[in-house]
Amino acid sequence: MTQRDLLNSRFGNPVLNPAKFEAQNMIVWKCQEEFPELPFPRMYVNVYILPFLRATFKALQKAGLLHEIKTYDGCFNVRYVRGSTTMLSIHSWALAVDFNAKDNPLGLTREQCIANGLTPFSEAFFQVWRETGWVCGIDFSRGDGMHFQRTKEFV
Repeated sequence: MTQRDLLNSRFGNPVLNPAKFEAQNMIVWKCQEEFPELPFPRMYVNVYILPFLRATFKALQKAGLLHEIKTYDGCFNVRYVRGSTTMLSIHSWALAVDFNAKDNPLGLTREQCIANGLTPFSEAFFQVWRETGWVCGIDFSRGDGMHFQRTKEFV
């Protein structure tokens, strides 16, 4: 079975019944109540990644890196991986989050972002995500610096 087959087994296929998926798995997290330095008040996330997000935000806070997050650009979006017509994005199960999309665009490395006048996340920021168990999109063959996903506990 593929990772996506296992996610369908665990959570159901969000394409077939997105409303049911949302009702069973999604929550509005008032993140700014716990992390007042965040520039957005809430996030809509899969309830099962919430403990991992909290732990990562605490680690970022402790490392003095939480301030690097400027925008929350989504979590739940039933869609295919960019460029695919068959493979669902991990966002379809809301097990991926995007931050600072404007400064960390799909397809660019950190160095390319900087060369284009953007402000990508620091390497230390990415390292905290890796150390707390997330897969960082910047490590994909087609860099995606805005993207952080968590699936290992669910497959």
